[in-house]
Amino acid sequence: MDAREYSRNYMRETRRWLVDRGYCSECGNRDAFTMAGRWRCAECAERHNSQPRDRKAENERAKEQRKYRRENRLCTKCGTPLPNLYSYVMCKNCRAHDRNIQEVRRRDRGIMPKSLYRELGLCVKCGAPRMNGLTLWGGEEIQLCERCYANTVKNSKAGRDSFLENHGTTWGNYQYEYEHLIRHGQKRENP
Repeated sequence: MDAREYSRNYMRETRRWLVDRGYCSECGNRDAFTMAGRWRCAECAERHNSQPRDRKAENERAKEQRKYRRENRLCTKCGTPLPNLYSYVMCKNCRAHDRNIQEVRRRDRGIMPKSLYRELGLCVKCGAPRMNGLTLWGGEEIQLCERCYANTVKNSKAGRDSFLENHGTTWGNYQYEYEHLIRHGQKRENP
């Protein structure tokens, strides 16, 4: 842990400790605002809110920061280095946090969260009714609707062709396992 991160964590814990005990997180005074669960006393809140904010400049700075982090293989949210073969622009923790926030927002708007799609027997990508009768290698039923299934097959074929074009060969038994079984599937037998 470097000095900046240590200082950031220390200040965060200190502010949390002050707020939990009913003190202002900036000046440390106790008043009715902080006793009501607020982070700042009335004076600090007024001083904080009176400072003008240039939203345009803040947005530009954030764009530049994301661009810099993307170019240097850093998480675009927290700035931690990403693994070499990692295909996302955010680290696992930030992606999980983002998913949770999106799920809460979907629930607030009255939209069914994606985490319930599988349990309710819906397509795991779009939420439409799943296709029935096709299974994967392990006997598990395909969790997609017809449209998403067709897109998956098309993208799989395009990925195979792209890999073949770039590398001159396919890996393993790609031709049979992915193209044949995904396209045709296996009919599920009723017990």
